[in-house]
Amino acid sequence: ALDKIGPADADIAILPAAAAVLAARKPEGALEVMLDFLPHIDNAETADAVAAAMAALAVDKEGKADPLAVKALESPHPVVRFAAGQALAKALGATFIDADD
Repeated sequence: ALDKIGPADADIAILPAAAAVLAARKPEGALEVMLDFLPHIDNAETADAVAAAMAALAVDKEGKADPLAVKALESPHPVVRFAAGQALAKALGATFIDADD
């Protein structure tokens, strides 16, 4: 029965594509799903592609940092912290870096 599921290597192509679709469509809860799933991705390039797609989800409709993305900066999972930081920096640039000044 497991052979019908397909090889794990298929995830390497599917996950970045799925993340891109989520980022483009921005459904409710997409950022949370990506952040929760990131620690379970075994391939570094796939995790990086998913993290890159998160930039579109890291800000709200008003252009402010999503609180979930900011909270993810304190995650116990390094890949989640990296992804959140990358997404926020890409989405907000200097605006996010200068937020505390």
